[in-house]
Amino acid sequence: MYDSSQKITKVKLEVEIRLDGGDTLNGFLFLSPQGRLSDMMNDERRFLPFEGRDGTFMMVKKDACRSVTPVAAATRKYEGNNPFMILGLTDGAGLDEAKQAYRAACAANHPDRLAGTGLSQEYVDMANARMARINDAYRRILRQHEHAPA
Repeated sequence: MYDSSQKITKVKLEVEIRLDGGDTLNGFLFLSPQGRLSDMMNDERRFLPFEGRDGTFMMVKKDACRSVTPVAAATRKYEGNNPFMILGLTDGAGLDEAKQAYRAACAANHPDRLAGTGLSQEYVDMANARMARINDAYRRILRQHEHAPA
């Protein structure tokens, strides 16, 4: 019997898949938290669960894939200095919102998670830089809330 309380946690990894016919799919594959993309591509399963950027879900036949390339998430993020926007918040967001956004950003960008996926050192270095930026933004928000008038 299926027990729905035992959910398997998966990590969404943004990828570009080039198919044999020349078509390209942009979206997400799902890895276990310690899984590696290379292991997923070489395991016994014949199909990959794939989610397009528009939210559509499909199964992609592995032997139709010519290449699968991870997309560096750090290249698409906000590049300014506003700590709220770095965490995906609106200016002046509350401390609880900031804490939730910080935890979500850490879970999505932590270098240890990326290192376990088998990505190149270049991606891990980008994740380290991204985490430093996230930590700095969160510290600045905490300081603002400490010095805010009661």
